[in-house]
Amino acid sequence: MLKSWRIGEKAKNRFDRWLRDYPRATPIAIFIIAISLVVSAAFAVQRAGYNSREAAVRNQASDIVSAIEQQATAQSAFLASTSAVFSSMDSVSPDLFHQFVERLDAIHHFTGVVGMGWSEAVPQRERAAFLAGLAQDGRPNIQL
Repeated sequence: MLKSWRIGEKAKNRFDRWLRDYPRATPIAIFIIAISLVVSAAFAVQRAGYNSREAAVRNQASDIVSAIEQQATAQSAFLASTSAVFSSMDSVSPDLFHQFVERLDAIHHFTGVVGMGWSEAVPQRERAAFLAGLAQDGRPNIQL
């Protein structure tokens, strides 16, 4: 007839025999399993820390890029508006330009602006008269 299936009992007998034949194998196996779990956990913690630092650096870089772009946009708008103001006038004297720059207080409001200067386009044939006019205004050391 049918033979009885005692799988659980056979397995238990085999395991008991294995423990008797190799008494130190079980503690070593448990130790190896525990060490592998600790190593994998340590690796996961280290990887998470690395990912966290990398994300922080990316966020900081993104913030820096955003601040630079905002500064560049503000400075571009400032220069375009300054150009528009002066291009709407027939002539701009050095004194008018100086007053404009002082009232603007660009050094304190626009940190990227290193300097602003006044210049006038002077045709070659009018250079001598232009220099003479500047000398009369108290600027004798200007050279073109």
